[in-house]
Amino acid sequence: MDKIRVILPALLLLAVGIMNRVAVAQTNLSAWELGGFGMFSTTDSPGQRVVRLTAQTDSGATVVLLPGGEFAEAIDKLQVLPSDGRSTSLAVALRRDLWLVKDAEAEPQVDGSTLTHVEVVVGRIVFDEDTSEMVFNTIAQGVAP
Repeated sequence: MDKIRVILPALLLLAVGIMNRVAVAQTNLSAWELGGFGMFSTTDSPGQRVVRLTAQTDSGATVVLLPGGEFAEAIDKLQVLPSDGRSTSLAVALRRDLWLVKDAEAEPQVDGSTLTHVEVVVGRIVFDEDTSEMVFNTIAQGVAP
């Protein structure tokens, strides 16, 4: 019975660590989440992930400052567990709410150009050992027409 009391906590911690590694590998979950000890082995915390909003117009792309407020929780969730589906959902919501046109006949405008689509991209900045440069590594992306 004493052996079980000694071994059980170690086995439980090992199981939690293994479950976290599997979840991180399969779903892009931040290694800092779910008690997987990732904060000791990686800098890929949710705060280090970048969510970028781009408005594509007929004259080119414009990077747009992400709004806070009602979108803050969705953006936070996207940083922790990015997926193409979540990115697309956020892009659709941002497209609908940020570029609302009162006149049904009018086209949405960005800096005087017609808006064609909105893109949300989640990524992280990583060091590329081949080029010795910091590069943006896309994890997930979504588009709203």
